[in-house]
Amino acid sequence: MLVLVIALISMSIGSVDAANSQGFEWGIEVEDRIDYTVSYYQPSVPGDPEGTYEFYARVISLKTIPDPVTDFSQITDTSAIYFLANGTQIYQMGWAVVAIGNWSLATELHNAQVHAQGVVSETATDWIIAYEATFADSTQTQELRFSKADGALNYRYLGLVSSTDEVISSSETIRDGYNPNQGLFGGIDPTLILGIGAVGVLIVIAALVVARRN
Repeated sequence: MLVLVIALISMSIGSVDAANSQGFEWGIEVEDRIDYTVSYYQPSVPGDPEGTYEFYARVISLKTIPDPVTDFSQITDTSAIYFLANGTQIYQMGWAVVAIGNWSLATELHNAQVHAQGVVSETATDWIIAYEATFADSTQTQELRFSKADGALNYRYLGLVSSTDEVISSSETIRDGYNPNQGLFGGIDPTLILGIGAVGVLIVIAALVVARRN
């Protein structure tokens, strides 16, 4: 009887991490730590116009994903606490995670929200939401990129530009080990593309020289 109870408990615990019938599951776990570097620019603050700092998010809980999922809020979570690299706790970092496993349905659910904002796109590695809001004298843009591997935030850009295109403020949050240019050129390093292009130009020039000599 005890063996049966233990087996049932094990099955129950194992099912928590299993994907639901739509394929959704959390790609991270409670207590996971995710490190970031923030670069900011705020020229209106004389004593601190620009700089960088490091922080990390510690996941403290993850909601249970229902089966079936019917609303985008059921596959997003923001339950984390944040610390500077030295261990000092900080707040309001705008961190989030999205359940992995069915990105096409995640897009549909996002767009079906009553107050849906932003345009969703994808690369091979990221699920992306881009926002833009225009005010009387400024425009705010925000881009959030979530890892398709574990659903955690990979990259966040937040910028505010005046009606005369003057940068009022901006910040860029980059996950450690993440390349913001990744996926923009099919996953190829832009410098490699430039190098290949330069070689191509040299080949064309060489071919023209040979043709003229002949």
